Amino acid sequence: MKLKNQTMTMLDAKDFNYNFYFFILEDAFRRLLLSYENILTTKKFVWKDISSKGENFIRNQVLSKAKEINRGQYVEYFFNKEHVSNINTDNRIDITMSNQACLQYDDAGYSISIECKIMNNTDTKTTAYVTEGICRFITNKYSDRLPIAGMMGFVIKDDIVTIVTTINNKLDKKTTIQALTPTTCEVFETYYPYYYQSAHKREDGNTPIDIYHVMLDFKPIII
Repeated sequence: MKLKNQTMTMLDAKDFNYNFYFFILEDAFRRLLLSYENILTTKKFVWKDISSKGENFIRNQVLSKAKEINRGQYVEYFFNKEHVSNINTDNRIDITMSNQACLQYDDAGYSISIECKIMNNTDTKTTAYVTEGICRFITNKYSDRLPIAGMMGFVIKDDIVTIVTTINNKLDKKTTIQALTPTTCEVFETYYPYYYQSAHKREDGNTPIDIYHVMLDFKPIII
């Protein structure tokens, strides 16, 4: 399936349904994207840190600033890293986030999951995005209880559109996976062009899952 651009909307969150979790995921992306924008103007990353620490290095930077932005907001969220995403298997995912309403269920299974990947257009990275990212949601290793999840690609080399095209070419070879399709997104009151959606059937008859993807370009600040 193709990743497609998506519109962010406000909704009634009185029930724990798709729309409720969609609102939480969108709010999470807003704060993570604000963090990204701040990093682009205030920091420089060096290659040796990225090569030695991988996606965790960038994730920690983005998550740290997002937590600062989160403080004092009308609705505050709980951001965690390397958190349990599937309580039955103890699989851990890069970022989970929830609010007080989610926590009335006293386990990690009802937190929104966001998987992060270092990205360039190499076969290694684009394949990992599919097999160690998207497929782990499809096989219920990640976010097995929810119909929605997120992924973030930290682009350190090559063009985002080219990377997404390569990912889609790999997805087209898997009959159970639909491609990433562009989706519109109101972030910072403007259009963010690298926001995508994919929808998937899951194994074992579990509910289908929609994955929302954001590709963040860090090339300008890598030295």
